[in-house]
Amino acid sequence: MIENSMEDIKKDLDKMKETILNDYQYYDRRFDTVSMVFSGFGLYGCFEMLKWYLTSDYKQSFWLAIPIILWLIILFWGLHNISREKRIREYYMQQIMNIPKLESSDLNDIKKDNIELEDKLRNSRKWIFSFSILGVVLMLVSLVCFLMIKS
Repeated sequence: MIENSMEDIKKDLDKMKETILNDYQYYDRRFDTVSMVFSGFGLYGCFEMLKWYLTSDYKQSFWLAIPIILWLIILFWGLHNISREKRIREYYMQQIMNIPKLESSDLNDIKKDNIELEDKLRNSRKWIFSFSILGVVLMLVSLVCFLMIKS
């Protein structure tokens, strides 16, 4: 019975190592990187619109400051998520690779902690997605107001 449980633990550990290694290998292709690229394009669009507004004597270009601030928040939030996720992955890689024998309870604790941290990151990504949509809407509203006043 002890041999079977040790074999099960070893299989679980090997499966977990493989999962973490695969996840660590591709973590940078995740949502946070895409949202940072998206917010970079949003910032670029805001600055181009701001140049256009300033050359046309549009006095209320301060409305464009709101989307710019929002895109900057999204950009730094994405950077924070990527660094936090990298630290989480490094911690679990170290946990898995440095401990030759794990008890079943230790393995379950590691899985539970990983699930909890992923849930926090998932909630953070939901907010980033919502702010991205809000940033696009604010840019479009600013553009429509500019075009209405201009004509």
